[in-house]
Amino acid sequence: MHPKNVSAMKNPKEKVLVLGAGGVGAWVAKALAERGHDVFATTTNAQTVRALTCLGIHHVDWRWEPGASWARLQEIEASRWIVTVPPRMGPEKSMAFHLALQEATAACGVKRLVWTSSTAVYDPAQSGMLVETDAGHHTSRHTGVDMLALEHIHRGGDVPFVAMRFGGLFGEGRHPVKALLKRNPIQGGDGHVQWVHEEDAAAACVFAVLHDGPLPEALNVVAPEVRTRRELLSAAFPANPSVDITPGGVQRKASSHALTALGFSFQVQDPLPWVQSWGAVTDEGVWEGPHGPLNWTRHSSHGLAEGCALMVHGYKGFRHWGLWRGVAERWAKEGWDVYRMDFSHNGHVAPFAEDCLDEAAWSENRYHFEAEEVAFALQKLAEEHGKLVVMGHSRGGGMAVLGARQFQEAGGSLSGVACWAPVSDVFARFPWGPALKEWEASDRLEVLNGRTGQTLVHPYAFYLDASARESELDIESAAKALTCPALVVHGTDDVAVGLHEGEAIASWATQGTLATVEGANHVFGMAHPWTDATQWPGHLEQAWESQKKWLSMLT
Repeated sequence: MHPKNVSAMKNPKEKVLVLGAGGVGAWVAKALAERGHDVFATTTNAQTVRALTCLGIHHVDWRWEPGASWARLQEIEASRWIVTVPPRMGPEKSMAFHLALQEATAACGVKRLVWTSSTAVYDPAQSGMLVETDAGHHTSRHTGVDMLALEHIHRGGDVPFVAMRFGGLFGEGRHPVKALLKRNPIQGGDGHVQWVHEEDAAAACVFAVLHDGPLPEALNVVAPEVRTRRELLSAAFPANPSVDITPGGVQRKASSHALTALGFSFQVQDPLPWVQSWGAVTDEGVWEGPHGPLNWTRHSSHGLAEGCALMVHGYKGFRHWGLWRGVAERWAKEGWDVYRMDFSHNGHVAPFAEDCLDEAAWSENRYHFEAEEVAFALQKLAEEHGKLVVMGHSRGGGMAVLGARQFQEAGGSLSGVACWAPVSDVFARFPWGPALKEWEASDRLEVLNGRTGQTLVHPYAFYLDASARESELDIESAAKALTCPALVVHGTDDVAVGLHEGEAIASWATQGTLATVEGANHVFGMAHPWTDATQWPGHLEQAWESQKKWLSMLT
């Protein structure tokens, strides 16, 4: 959160309830917990429950239905409530929910109630600058509900109330252009759309619920700069004129001046640079894999797909690291559907994909989990048409080879395996001699995550499990068993995984090809975070060009 937003909150630790901790609500709960508050949250999403639990947030198993008791929530005695439940249950049920909410919060003396409303309270035909007092009774085209009528239920009551009127939410898993593309053709291309980054939306809720002193009954939460549909579409698809956009549209801006005048600052001031730098319009999903959920991001082919590709990360990695999204998008431009996948036990739990929150899961990981998850994902993708390729980086390169062998042995047909800076021997990375004995005695091999500063732990069972599966985890025999072409891309200055390991895999594969990148390090010049997908390191460009050439020769 922006330091200015934190400085405006001087409340001591309190109990706070987040009702509806999916989407923005999850980010609200996380931000409150990081500030030391005792946070309780409701959500029905199992992964979000796990993520919140890892953050020390109390999950409350409660869901509203007409006539439901609020006693479970009232017993928490939270002094502040944030409600992010969208009114998608229809007008009658939405009205009943808010009437019950108003009664429940009043009965337990809540100090402040925040509800996430929307800019649907404004006349869609009204142009110019819109401020909070311009709201009227309009039916939202998204929910079919009069949002202002719901706000009015809470006004003038015993509980201080503020409605946070969000613009359209965008972020890593909510690309604004994806929302626009739901309509074809896109109407009113020259009209403005109100947007707010989901983390700014969450920060505004935290700011409001903890703010000292009175607040207006409604606050617009919209990025300071507004953009037209045409501007955002042109930024997302600069070389694709096929998007059908009709002219016209309403020029307007929902002003967030009332919010910023209180001391709040937006981190993402303008959606346009975000769209330009993010570089891809993607889909998110999850498979229930053999060892847990496998979260993925799909980059759809720019045109008729000729094949499907799976990308997997390395040790202490995750699918959103660095500029892998840029590599996947370049691949999609070549006519492939590309899936970037997280392994189930990498410690990164949705929706907080950047953070290694689940240290227990990380410690429970095993090499064979990852190899089997590669094979599982390839089987999923084999159901689609065309060529099929798997690509892995670092340890993920070794897992790609192992998983590819499993997939082929099960009867799968694979077009190729690409390994970037791959490990060639998982056993060579274990301690030996006195260090191995010490690990056995302590049951604790500590590993520093340099990016997060965390000390992660491998139990001795990690070694025992691998040792019991020595032939199954033998990358050399797996590479020799591949019946498809294999590409190895390796930097000559890789100090994390030496070039000799990539050379070994390329020599073992019967159809192996080695492409070296002179002077490149282990990550080909990338770092994390990498904010601008349009700016590539030179070594990454060279690595991709080697793979692009190899892909063109696959049959």
